[in-house]
Amino acid sequence: MFNESPFAGRGQDPEELLARARQALDNEDWSTAVKVLNSILLRHKKEAPAQTYSLLALALRAQDKLDRAEKIACKGMQDHPDDISILTEYADIARARQDWAEAERRQAEARSRKEQLNKANALQSPSATLHVKDAAEPELNAPEPGQQPVAGASVKTRKIMWLSPMFALDRRSGAACQIYAVLCTLARAGWDAYAVNMTLCDGQEEYPVGKIIGESQAGPENHGKVFKIKRDEVKHNIFYTRSSYSKNLVREEAQEFFQHAKKAMEQIQPDVVITYGGSKLWKELISVARKNCKRLVFFMANTAYDDAESFRPFDTVLINSNFNREHYLEKIGIDSLVLPEVLPPNVLVQPEDVLAARAPEQRGMGLITMVNPSKAKGATLFARLANMALSERPDLTFMAVEGRMTDEQWKRAGINLSRQPNVWWIPNQENMTRVYARTSILLFPSFWNEAAGRVGIEASLGGIPVLASNHAGIPEMLNGAGFLFDIPDKCREKYSKVPSPEEVRPWLNKIIELMDNEEAFREASQRAVECCARHHPGNVKPRVVQLFEDIYQGNNMVPPLQPGQKGKNTTNAPVVKGEKTGRNQPCPCGSRKKNKKCCRISEVGKAQEIQDA
Repeated sequence: MFNESPFAGRGQDPEELLARARQALDNEDWSTAVKVLNSILLRHKKEAPAQTYSLLALALRAQDKLDRAEKIACKGMQDHPDDISILTEYADIARARQDWAEAERRQAEARSRKEQLNKANALQSPSATLHVKDAAEPELNAPEPGQQPVAGASVKTRKIMWLSPMFALDRRSGAACQIYAVLCTLARAGWDAYAVNMTLCDGQEEYPVGKIIGESQAGPENHGKVFKIKRDEVKHNIFYTRSSYSKNLVREEAQEFFQHAKKAMEQIQPDVVITYGGSKLWKELISVARKNCKRLVFFMANTAYDDAESFRPFDTVLINSNFNREHYLEKIGIDSLVLPEVLPPNVLVQPEDVLAARAPEQRGMGLITMVNPSKAKGATLFARLANMALSERPDLTFMAVEGRMTDEQWKRAGINLSRQPNVWWIPNQENMTRVYARTSILLFPSFWNEAAGRVGIEASLGGIPVLASNHAGIPEMLNGAGFLFDIPDKCREKYSKVPSPEEVRPWLNKIIELMDNEEAFREASQRAVECCARHHPGNVKPRVVQLFEDIYQGNNMVPPLQPGQKGKNTTNAPVVKGEKTGRNQPCPCGSRKKNKKCCRISEVGKAQEIQDA
């Protein structure tokens, strides 16, 4: 019996009981919260405060007792038809059922009722309009006596959370860089920005996590611990894993992180959760996030996803280019919103910071740079180019900035780029501005379907001419800046193929022209800045903030799948080039051989092939 609860004494003040219920909810003690709130309803019946119903429905929903939660919400709407918190919880129950159409209908009803009440109060009191607070909105702090209210104080602080096993501070991943830049942008616009993640990163080599959490903290004794740091106004919850390589993640770590992330979500109650992934752990996190956030958003940064149904739980999908949006509309039938490329603070470089852009007459002192020389990114073209230049133009110096493939991995594959006399090989850089400062020309010879290509934007904004591939999303991102070249079909079909000297000749000719002709270089540098001005943070920030404000408000939303729409599933279709494949799957190069017997084979002898050409 509920009246046997120590919190259920007859005559106790309902506000006092509500306070105890909130404390139980904060401690995730759902059963105690249910007992306390039920006791209020039993003792006070229709005189029970409206919040009793919304909190009780929330506690029941947290235990997946959705039928009971819905009955309580319906009863609350009967007794308190004007309470927005109950209407909002009613919509959240539909979301927990993954009934997206009904959830949107209920949320629209809550917004409509909120507007009606605000209008009614405005008519009753013309001098002041009552703001009916949505249950999902945190309270604003009241100003101190004598303090002037902050402009725009009627707009509450929004909360956004990056939620994923993948590390938002991974500098090897363009997608992670974009996510981190978005969090920084929103934090500077007044949002509370959080990142709840593990230290899992791109690449198969260990990431130097110690540079982020501190070298003294990065010992094995701290594996499994959560580090909380604040960087660029973003609050990070970092679960320190034994390895930064996701395939080395062990079950115990996954379970511990899941419990930590679940608790963080329930405590923070973010308005917007943004994520990407596809692992089993990630799917479990999404299930919990759906119950604890107002909007659930997926960020799509590549062309490899193939199952439309996996996007149905999301309110919207954000994508990094119009090219990629059209790609997914055709491939699996999902729609999306384009998120402009946002540059993080550590890559923005101005022309006056770049030697060649500031003083074109000194461009010969600069370097010809490639970032992330991996097979898919066109490293064999880079190697051929450097080898040809060594004999024809030994005065030119190339630089390779390590990314997913390390120097050791390239040596095992048979190409020793770091031993090339005219190539400087440097490790992955935390601060790319120093790289761009010494770069005269940037090479971006990507072989695969590059959805966007942010490195070309970063260089162009610094006045660095870019030589890039003429396919996928790269031309869209450059917007007329740089110079585009077709990639040989054999290289697009099999990334380890080495282009011939004739196929690389146009790249080398353009490099020689820019390095020998000051006027041509100066014109290319100015055009780069002008064409990519739309990507400058000053122009992008207002668009990004407005986009997420619309997502928060539910305005201009584009659901990935409409209610009743069946998306395409290409999981069992032939593997297309560029996607990650297992050892026993068909090789993406189209040879019809197993991957382990084709492109996964180390390309021993490729270095000799280049030298002999």
